[in-house]
Amino acid sequence: MDIYGGQGYVDLLYTIPDSTGTFESKDFFIAQAAGTSHMSYIENDKQVEKLISNLFSWGHFSPFEQASLTFEIKAPAVVFWQLDRHRTFRYGSHLRRSGRYTKYFAEDFYVPEYFDMYEMAQLGLTIEHGLELYNAHIDSGMKSESARYFLPGWCMLYTEVMNVDLKNLMHFFSLRLDPAAQIEIRELANAMFELTKKEFPISMKYFEENEKPRVDYITGDME
Repeated sequence: MDIYGGQGYVDLLYTIPDSTGTFESKDFFIAQAAGTSHMSYIENDKQVEKLISNLFSWGHFSPFEQASLTFEIKAPAVVFWQLDRHRTFRYGSHLRRSGRYTKYFAEDFYVPEYFDMYEMAQLGLTIEHGLELYNAHIDSGMKSESARYFLPGWCMLYTEVMNVDLKNLMHFFSLRLDPAAQIEIRELANAMFELTKKEFPISMKYFEENEKPRVDYITGDME
């Protein structure tokens, strides 16, 4: 799914569970996990929805940790700086593009669409000048891992594969869909929410009903 006007993207690569089994959605996996404590077994989709509704009513979220999602994200460095605050986005599973082994080009930098023409031009010149220095030092024999210091860091686009369980992903949504969050991470969170909703529609339905009202991630207006 494209974000930032096509400059970045987020894709959902894998989920646990990886199929719906005999049920209509992957939410059954959460309901089955929740039923274990009472040794009760989920037999149909009505039971799935009822139990997940109850989990939100009771504030009992540990069963959601049984489900997990793996995303591939391309976003500016400033977004990853904020993502790294979410320590439950398992650090052991972070696989991020290396600046030592890959080379940077003009398309590897983010220019916000909400900048005015003058601001876009200024940032474009900054990127162009940084790339000139970067390439000149590489051509003179400097290692790319050192030459990258000449590049404007905050708008560099990185690609990462990361994994998170559904409980902590919902916590991320509750914080990063908020209008107080920076525009770029709100746009990412909104795209991740829509991808998650396709796989776990019942859980996301009750998340929306029980969490803070969702807002338009660009304007901050209530939906």
